[in-house]
Amino acid sequence: ATSQQGVNGAESALLCCNLWLVSPYLRALQTAGYALAPLRARKAAAASSSSSSSSSPSDFRIRVTPQASEIVNSTLAQDCQGKRGNVGYKMISRAIAKLADIMEEEGEDLDGRITPQLTLQRQEELNAVCATLCSFDLSEVSQAWWPDVANFKKEQLRLEDMRVRKLVATILKAPEEVVGVVAHSLLFQRLIQLFWPHSTSLQQDLRDALRNGAGPETKDPLQDKMCNCGVLVLTFSYFAVDEAVTALSRSDAEIVEAKWLFGGRMESAVIPESQVEIPEVDAPLPMEDLNEFLSEVGTSNSASNVASPRGESAASAVPLAGSSTPPMATAVAASEVALVAGTSAETPAIITTAAVAAAVVQPPSSGEGGYPA
Repeated sequence: ATSQQGVNGAESALLCCNLWLVSPYLRALQTAGYALAPLRARKAAAASSSSSSSSSPSDFRIRVTPQASEIVNSTLAQDCQGKRGNVGYKMISRAIAKLADIMEEEGEDLDGRITPQLTLQRQEELNAVCATLCSFDLSEVSQAWWPDVANFKKEQLRLEDMRVRKLVATILKAPEEVVGVVAHSLLFQRLIQLFWPHSTSLQQDLRDALRNGAGPETKDPLQDKMCNCGVLVLTFSYFAVDEAVTALSRSDAEIVEAKWLFGGRMESAVIPESQVEIPEVDAPLPMEDLNEFLSEVGTSNSASNVASPRGESAASAVPLAGSSTPPMATAVAASEVALVAGTSAETPAIITTAAVAAAVVQPPSSGEGGYPA
């Protein structure tokens, strides 16, 4: 694989991904429930229509892990303070309860009526999202998993960096062809900083790509955050990771390419709401439905026929073990919450993220960190 795979590779990664790592925070759980429901349904349909016993609905797994939690960088990061007793199945029941509250508030159509069509739509939505939430693997969050934000000290930023390095190691060591991550903007911001390339020319190429057409007067992308619902494809170059290794650094892996999907940009490059022209009510909104996206990028329900992010068939990827050059990994990171994908250490990895989260209050910058050493 090379960095020339581009956007098509990211789309393929999304379709091939069977393992997702999800942050334990409520906003990430809700995003994963909604964003992964169509993918889960697609995998189930492919498994039921396939005559091969190698494919089954259980192949699509979603694991909640504290490794993907948001970065805590000050005592003001109160949205990162977990709720007492919010562990295990209670996390899912809380997410479903919040979902029900939202539907109660938005339970009418434009005319203020609850029509049979709207009722059916809401039933299908609840069924798909709740089934997806209830399928989560909660084995890593059976006990208190959140940090004590009130007692945060700047020295703990080193521990946060280590957690990001461990997350990248987990992604690149995973045996699956593609691994997804549903996480947060500050986490991905720090991931980009920690795995920023060494080459000066490559750094400039990444800055241009991350700006995605915005002028150089905008904030340095290395210090910026992804916009809400932004989808960013990052390509990593990395050396094979030994199973005993638990954390990676820039000497092991680095980002070599960045591509936005769906017109995303960094936060500072987004046009303020006051400058956005609001379309008429009857006009179609410029938003892409995930189900339409899935039907467009993959016409076959068989995962074996979906093009690999490396441009190969997902079943015929050639391992690069013993190669003198680092394999490539493509990652997609997104704004507030993202979906990310990667592969095994011996083959090119893809990290794909598709964020579908509403904006939340982010903890203020602590002034620490910045450019990697």
